[in-house]
Amino acid sequence: MYFGKFFRKNALSRPKERAPQTRRLVVETLEDRFALDASPYAAPEFPACAAEIEEPLVSPIAVIGQERYYVQENCSVCVSGADSVGDDLRYFWRLGTQPSNSPDSFVELGDRFELSALDLKLATGDYCLQLFVKTPDGTASETTQSVLTVTPSGPTFTVDADSSLGNGALVLNVQAYAYCPIATWTIDWGDGSTTQTDALGYELSTAHFYPERYEDVVYPITLTVVDSLGRGEEEVYELAVVDVPAADPISSFVVDALYDAEKGSYTQSQICWAAGTANVLCYTGWANSEISVYVGGYKLSLNDEDDVYEYMAQTFDNIGSSALYGYQWFITGEYQAEGVAGWAQPEPGTGGFYPDLENFWSLVKYCSYANSQNPTSILPLIEDLIRQGYGSTASLGFYVNNPGSRLTLAHTITLWGFETDARYEPTDPRHYVALYISDSDNDAYKGRNAPNTMQKVHVQWDADYNRYKLTDYRSGICWLEEFIALAPITVANLDA
Repeated sequence: MYFGKFFRKNALSRPKERAPQTRRLVVETLEDRFALDASPYAAPEFPACAAEIEEPLVSPIAVIGQERYYVQENCSVCVSGADSVGDDLRYFWRLGTQPSNSPDSFVELGDRFELSALDLKLATGDYCLQLFVKTPDGTASETTQSVLTVTPSGPTFTVDADSSLGNGALVLNVQAYAYCPIATWTIDWGDGSTTQTDALGYELSTAHFYPERYEDVVYPITLTVVDSLGRGEEEVYELAVVDVPAADPISSFVVDALYDAEKGSYTQSQICWAAGTANVLCYTGWANSEISVYVGGYKLSLNDEDDVYEYMAQTFDNIGSSALYGYQWFITGEYQAEGVAGWAQPEPGTGGFYPDLENFWSLVKYCSYANSQNPTSILPLIEDLIRQGYGSTASLGFYVNNPGSRLTLAHTITLWGFETDARYEPTDPRHYVALYISDSDNDAYKGRNAPNTMQKVHVQWDADYNRYKLTDYRSGICWLEEFIALAPITVANLDA
């Protein structure tokens, strides 16, 4: 599987490093800007009679609202202070890389002011924010301090995509750049699935497996990171998927057993339905070695499909019938077409190996394209039954021109599996590509000496007649007519 290029859109660049001399200039600029003449605000000289004042002098206390302020690059923060003696105070602030004990480095800017990291050209890092206040009579407080932290404007990151695992696998390796660790990583993979990880850190590596693709697809991958301060940025990457030769849309389902009874002589030319019946009875467990019959004066155990077919060939006329009636005769001893002209007839007293079974018809499923109101649902239904352990025969019709014209031949085969195209839903006629079958005519008249052979025949939907046409089976024109499925013996729960 091959992946195309990995594109990155709307990416934010990593904050640029600043030279050491720049930071020195920043401090100088701040001191120049805030350096006002503080001498007029020096503490007044008290007269010698100060001790005669009746009420004690209350010194003000400077308070900064937060121990630490965070401000992003290109943003600003409003800093406020408070005191303990009243509102009519004068506020002296200082901002620098290191604290200062010199009152001359402080400036009076009122009770509130706004710091802009952009205007002050502050580099990313921590700065010391100091405050003292004075009363109208000049009494000064002690200096208190806080920290101003300038952070990047938000997390940025780079992504490396590794598709070397193949088979739709993609590994994203993300490197984040942020002042604070990333708290939440969220990846929308573009195919309806999302991965979210809550873990502090700066790196993430995660894998995703896309479903098989049968044509060119572009999946937009959205990566969102949020740092421990709750700030996040989103960037979108597109992974272009081009040409996926390993993603073959054609898949096969075939059962793990094969039964293939063959006609033993020309006198059995019309009982292909009996061969299909024998195959399904053995596959589903209804015919087994515990059943013995007498054929031509000797005892025969029904060990395999050839034994069951031989028993039926000796019991029925060489005339056409249906696997549906074959199942009924073998299990219950009844025969729906008994006495009907043109249908094969069994010898009296044959079959009926499960006479106590109730409701035989609940064990079979009959589907006919000619009578179905929803013909595209037939093959999905039969596939589901076979996956559940059912066995099934399929009837073929050969016509002079098409269904509705003169029928020249009817034939029964046994169905063992399917070949499908996953690009289409099961009810889409294009979903089914071929059938896997066994056929009593493959090695006709070889009998027990014939090998068990599975054959693949391709099918094509014929919209004019609402059924599938077999495109490479024998010669001439041939259509699927009906399916007859029989449940495994375990469904009957005979021991209950």
